[in-house]
Amino acid sequence: MKDETIRESWDRIRPDEAADARMHGAVMEYQHSHRGRPAVWKWAVPALCLLLTAAILLFTSTPRVQFKENRYTVKPGGGNTLEYVTGEPAGSAKFAYDYEVNDRELTAQEILTLFPSFSRTSEENYFSGVFKTGTGEMVRAEGRIDGIMFFLAQAGLAPSDCIITGAPERENLIGGVPVKAGYALFAANSKGVRNTVFFAEFEINRTTVYAEIAGNEKDSLQLCEKLSEAVYEMIRRNAPDISAVRFE
Repeated sequence: MKDETIRESWDRIRPDEAADARMHGAVMEYQHSHRGRPAVWKWAVPALCLLLTAAILLFTSTPRVQFKENRYTVKPGGGNTLEYVTGEPAGSAKFAYDYEVNDRELTAQEILTLFPSFSRTSEENYFSGVFKTGTGEMVRAEGRIDGIMFFLAQAGLAPSDCIITGAPERENLIGGVPVKAGYALFAANSKGVRNTVFFAEFEINRTTVYAEIAGNEKDSLQLCEKLSEAVYEMIRRNAPDISAVRFE
């Protein structure tokens, strides 16, 4: 088919159902043993040390995500800083190719080849690719992994038919790779819930990568941190490489 239309990304955005669970974090329980049992003292000192350590970290650690003057600033690792500025969603468009293409779903192994940092498998994860007929090279791909939408394209091609406008004032450098990042807020729905979407775009291995994550505005810090960690891990592992998957 000469006119391959990739579905509008915004139609597929759904609130991250696991966001609320992540907000609760890990729950630490301390249970008192029965009096008179010598085994109590065996664990009392280590438990006290753990509680003191947790308390010190709680009151001295700097938050990984900070929000100030309509900007989210994240330190995902390696001394890198990723800054998200506000933007607006752009209109959708159709992709037109001047060559024949085929499309198909990617296998679990192909997804792992593109994203080695996502080792977990889930039925909710999916990815599809658009391939150039004859050569078998993949020119575009899109899918959802662990709650994050990814859009890939060969360098020079638009990765998605719907992106967020409002270019950042400066590009972030993550591992020496320029990264543009931002977020957009949407009007509240009939239930008063306001959704937000965070995005990041960069180029690596002659592959343009556009990633976004969406959810309830109240979960913004968790969403922002999750996307930032994914971007950091991809760049750290020098991935993805769209040429690594072909139409066989």
